[in-house]
Amino acid sequence: PTTGECVEQQQRQEILLEAIMALPERCRQVMILRHVEGLAYKDIAANLGISTETVKVHLIKGVKDCTRFFHQRGLLGVSDTGVRLTA
Repeated sequence: PTTGECVEQQQRQEILLEAIMALPERCRQVMILRHVEGLAYKDIAANLGISTETVKVHLIKGVKDCTRFFHQRGLLGVSDTGVRLTA
């Protein structure tokens, strides 16, 4: 990747992390474990002592709240930031 592409990717990561840090604590923990650490649902559940269904609920809320975060900052949508979040 070019230097410009690297800078752009870093900016995308910073936007995503800012959105995740704005989430409620448990939702933030789940989002970080899934989207930053790359853990599977069952591993997140075991790590936090919650069910996999609760993990899914937190991920859905986290994705919705992150999408709202992007919209409030004038970004057209998650896909326009180059960041793809899924529950």
